[in-house]
Amino acid sequence: MSATNPYTAPGSAVADAAVAYAEPKVFGTGRLGRLRYFGYSFMITFALYIVLGIAAAVMVPMVGNNPEALGPMFIGLYLVAAVVGTVIAVFLGVQRLHDMGYSGWLWLLLLVPIVNILMSLFMLFAPGTDGENQYGLPPKPNNGGVYLMAIAVPVVMFFFIGLLAAIAVPAYQEYVERAQQMEMNGYNR
Repeated sequence: MSATNPYTAPGSAVADAAVAYAEPKVFGTGRLGRLRYFGYSFMITFALYIVLGIAAAVMVPMVGNNPEALGPMFIGLYLVAAVVGTVIAVFLGVQRLHDMGYSGWLWLLLLVPIVNILMSLFMLFAPGTDGENQYGLPPKPNNGGVYLMAIAVPVVMFFFIGLLAAIAVPAYQEYVERAQQMEMNGYNR
């Protein structure tokens, strides 16, 4: 008997069917998952802080005894960094909204006070749609590097903020004490 039984299970492994994923990109269209959005956002912020810190460390000695010259230079650099950071934040935010199946125009809600807090939390914690949606294939699953970035970057960032506070607070306290001492001694310009 060589007749096939119509009630037998199919011969192919259904569970092993290939699922297509999109490669995540910072610039461009597509979708971005929660963890990548969190990690990329912190990484970009940290990188901009490092650039501004190095620029300040280089520019302060350059101006010497003319501190008024530092203001316009640093403001110009800060504006460039702010524009770069905003452009990257828009790309990341739009991709995150696309992952949830929403229009990228909702990113503009991040510019509204109070609403921006709720929108940020929504973008961080709301899951993306399963499978393909109108904005493309789902982002590929997170690997160890994404998990490491999402954990390490905020930890390093908060470490540097703590280190900066540990240095700045005593220095500011010393400055206040010297200013009060000079005021008590009757120092006037």
